[in-house]
Amino acid sequence: MGLKLDSPPDGYRRNVGICLVDSSNKKIFAASRINIPDTWQMPQGGADEGEDLRNAAMRELREETGVTSTEFLAETPYWLTYDFPLKVKDRLNRRWGTNYKGQAQKWKHVFNVTFSSYAMLDALFKLLAPILPNLIYIDNPYDFVCYCSRNRFLFKFTGKEEEINLLGDGSEKPEFKEWSWMFPEQVLELAVDFKKPVYEQVMKVFSPYFLVDSDEGQCSGINTR
Repeated sequence: MGLKLDSPPDGYRRNVGICLVDSSNKKIFAASRINIPDTWQMPQGGADEGEDLRNAAMRELREETGVTSTEFLAETPYWLTYDFPLKVKDRLNRRWGTNYKGQAQKWKHVFNVTFSSYAMLDALFKLLAPILPNLIYIDNPYDFVCYCSRNRFLFKFTGKEEEINLLGDGSEKPEFKEWSWMFPEQVLELAVDFKKPVYEQVMKVFSPYFLVDSDEGQCSGINTR
């Protein structure tokens, strides 16, 4: 079948996700949603038609967390999609005036990066390039579909924690009530079920950038600002 490398598959909302790691390269920023109790997620949001996806990722991060002090590291090399549960789909489509069945995401990972990290990223992409045409579909219990592309996003936080503000930059209604730095396994455990397959793929692609520590299993304190 034909594949649009720069566009999401039909029926899916164009979306970006942000994996923001702390200065230790060990923990990921996660926040709990105001309207969904006991679930945590990484920042994400819709990208406007024609909007550069990296710019969209930085905009969403600023709007949702107030964070602007970051350094770009990497992006996932393909679109990741998830389907909305029926109740969620109906509610969101009424709000947006659309008929989406789910979201197609590009993920970016941001953090402080050295030259060797870029070399590692280049090596990773060269390794994946020969097999990307075969990564059109990934079957699992959630009917998760992976469409090939060349963009996604990983960043590292380079500022002070006082910069993090769940009121965001004031341009949008707040979405989160608490935040914390968590190990990748904790982010997966606390994510809502229908997003877990996407999160698992994001963690696999960005895993070369995460450092493992002996204190793994302990998240940072919960913050409400």
